[in-house]
Amino acid sequence: VSKTSVDIIKRYYKEKGFLNVKVEPQVKKDTVVKNAIRVNFAVDRGEKVRIKTINFYGNTDVSDFKLAKSMKKTKSAKFYNFFSSKKYNEKEYPNDKKSLISAFNEAGYRDARLVSDSIYYVVPGKRLGIDFRFDEGKKYYFRDITWTGNSVYTSEALNSILQIGKGDVYDVVTMQERLTGGGKQGEMDVSKLYRDNGYLFFNVQPVEMNVAGDSVDVEMRIVEGKQATLNNIIINGNDLTNEKVVRRQIFTRPGYLFSQSDFERSIREIASLGQFDPEAITDPSTGYSIIPDQMNNTVDIVYNVTEKPSSQLELSGGRKDIRRHCRSKLQQLLHTPLLRQGSLASGTSRRCPEPFVQVPDQRYVLHGAVSQLRGAVALRQEAYIPQHIRILQPPDQLLPRLEYPQ
Repeated sequence: VSKTSVDIIKRYYKEKGFLNVKVEPQVKKDTVVKNAIRVNFAVDRGEKVRIKTINFYGNTDVSDFKLAKSMKKTKSAKFYNFFSSKKYNEKEYPNDKKSLISAFNEAGYRDARLVSDSIYYVVPGKRLGIDFRFDEGKKYYFRDITWTGNSVYTSEALNSILQIGKGDVYDVVTMQERLTGGGKQGEMDVSKLYRDNGYLFFNVQPVEMNVAGDSVDVEMRIVEGKQATLNNIIINGNDLTNEKVVRRQIFTRPGYLFSQSDFERSIREIASLGQFDPEAITDPSTGYSIIPDQMNNTVDIVYNVTEKPSSQLELSGGRKDIRRHCRSKLQQLLHTPLLRQGSLASGTSRRCPEPFVQVPDQRYVLHGAVSQLRGAVALRQEAYIPQHIRILQPPDQLLPRLEYPQ
């Protein structure tokens, strides 16, 4: 157990760049608990180790700059890496070595390989140097590209999206991006073309049919599948915001054919509402889920929204939606420490329809409530409303109006 704990602590510090960390477990008898021991870990993290130089050998056509930029986490102390971290990340290092090979593949070097890599200290205990040695191999070019299994779109239409012709550099990275996506945002690819027409179960696999000299023949094998219909559209996490407000922003409706563009647009519209965390909804791991059912040719979509933790009231929608939102917001704010302490948050508001609770002075929390909550306000106004706010009684069946004295 002690050794495992030491390894975990060392791994944590090494991820932070402290490669020379020392951890010493100190075991003592526990004087409080019978038959127990107390373990303390004495940690000497030392100085943070950073990368100073990265050298590339064996690359004749691919520049050092392109190779260096292809690595995301392993950066040298060059001027163009001024804003990047120079620490050595042992966990990400293998991924960066794969990125180096991808840089060669993108330039047409299909057989490129990393011969060796070595890590050494340039300044003992402080600065590292890394050497990479490559074997580029031969540069290849596309020759014939054929399509099989495509019945919805012609080969000419698919070639116009692929944008690869005979004699072009054999760039497998760009080819894969134009087939299945992953390139620049907004670029069309073959997979998206099919998905926008409902073919969610579409699949394409490029196969090298013949390699002759420096030329490669490629066959694109397509499985189109059947069109998928949207079944259930589920919205989770909207505890305060009415579900109708979210549904008005989305373009995926039950019974419609699945469309990748409509789905992506729905995500952007929800993120731009202002009531939810935009980073949370755009996170593929937690923000949304696409649940296909290939047996029934349907698909369910789940939007997991995260409401912003704010006491500021923002309204959108029709009169009924505004009243409903005012009611839920008042219920929430009547129980917040913000009002109990008598300190009001700064911000802007949008006026709700009468009846309303109002604190005019730009330093307010709430505009808006409904008459059904009058009893709740009356019970709590002494405990929750600051004493320097004057209570004005409006006409019957309306809530008290709260104002600062002039």
